[in-house]
Amino acid sequence: SAGLVVGTLGYGLVGHRVHRRTAILVALSGTALPLIAMATVPALPWMLVLGFLSGLLFGPVNPIINVVMQERSPERMRGRVLGVFTSSAYAAGPVGLLLVGPLVDRLGVQGAFMALALALTAVGLGAIALQALAQGSAPAAGDNPLAARSAPGPAKVKRVIYLHMAGGPP
Repeated sequence: SAGLVVGTLGYGLVGHRVHRRTAILVALSGTALPLIAMATVPALPWMLVLGFLSGLLFGPVNPIINVVMQERSPERMRGRVLGVFTSSAYAAGPVGLLLVGPLVDRLGVQGAFMALALALTAVGLGAIALQALAQGSAPAAGDNPLAARSAPGPAKVKRVIYLHMAGGPP
């Protein structure tokens, strides 16, 4: 969890300089590497370090998903899209535990880590072929999410105030 928080905050600082596609591919592929190492290293201190590294590498995924979800969903549907996404994310945790428990029973801890690492590697390799990741993956020029937005021009503000006070268009 700590690695995920640090990775997410770190992506917030440098994300405007990195293409989304590159960040997602590095996150998916890079997260598999610590899992492969966890399959071979049984010592708890190393597993904690590798777990932190795995979270650190996976950090950019949630911010990117949220930005893309807001950019691609129509404004009138955004609440529904966010609700479905959030519900799915909350359901994924218990479903993952239900699936991994029998996997650990059957393969052992190291075997389960290796199976999960291979599955994550397959997802990362499959993501390379996805056209949806290639579309709109580059940050727009000057589109820094941390930059202050300019206020609307005076004429527009006056018109909005007038319309509000007059109860509608003139």
